[in-house]
Amino acid sequence: MVLFLEIVHQLITMMMKELHAIGNNLNQLARKAHQLNVIDVEQYDLQLKNLKML
Repeated sequence: MVLFLEIVHQLITMMMKELHAIGNNLNQLARKAHQLNVIDVEQYDLQLKNLKML
């Protein structure tokens, strides 16, 4: 049982690192798109505000 829990812990840790990296990549893409004005800035800001309210 202890071995199983250690494996589960390792898998969760690996998954969290991957999710963190994905989040960083998405944030970099969003910042660059915002800088280049390739998105609707008003809509982006509105959706970001809505997301922060969750």
